[in-house]
Amino acid sequence: MPVTVPTSVAHGEWAPGLTYTLDAKVAGGSGEDHDVSALGEADLAALLTGLREVSVRQAETLGVPRAAPRPLEALRQSAERAGRHLAEADEFDPARPERLTGAAAAQLGVQPGAAPVLVHHGLTGEHLVVAVDGRVRGVLGWGDAVLGDPAEDIAALALCVGSPAAVRAATLAATAPGPVCAACGWPAATPSSTWPTPWPAAPPHRRAHPCPRCAPGCAAPGNRSCWSA
Repeated sequence: MPVTVPTSVAHGEWAPGLTYTLDAKVAGGSGEDHDVSALGEADLAALLTGLREVSVRQAETLGVPRAAPRPLEALRQSAERAGRHLAEADEFDPARPERLTGAAAAQLGVQPGAAPVLVHHGLTGEHLVVAVDGRVRGVLGWGDAVLGDPAEDIAALALCVGSPAAVRAATLAATAPGPVCAACGWPAATPSSTWPTPWPAAPPHRRAHPCPRCAPGCAAPGNRSCWSA
């Protein structure tokens, strides 16, 4: 994993069937108390990428259970009913949710034949260890991990760090298999910490956007800089 996860240094049983573990402390504070920075979003992207790269067989060998994806159509209908009730009380404008039709929900759902991936299934603020500079230093609370729909983790991040940050992290994770900065692993030709500011209409090799992690280190000899890839 590209971020720190709990490492047990001792374990045992308090009583039959009641186990305990003593873990090495991860430096940082709770994600409920610290905001995630642009570089922290890259850390989350690396986390999502790392989860996706764990093989299903390896996870099942460790005893990770499978979880069926949520039925989005049932959730959509439930939200639609709630929206109507709130609209009757003049507390909600139902126009925007009505754009999410049944056909749209089907497109957003897990497609037939899609392979499950390792999902943390509990990426709340209390499980994120965030430094004062906004970098994500660790992820705790792996007891509910499952093999399932990666959208669960993205949705959880949207709740705890905000929708834009969660979408940016998910997008970075999706582009991670492409060219990356040799110095830090940030995806090449991806926007810097000012993202989503539009880039100039110029060829990729002329986009002078240094790597937000290690600029100007990316320009060091032998390194593929994110703006020159």
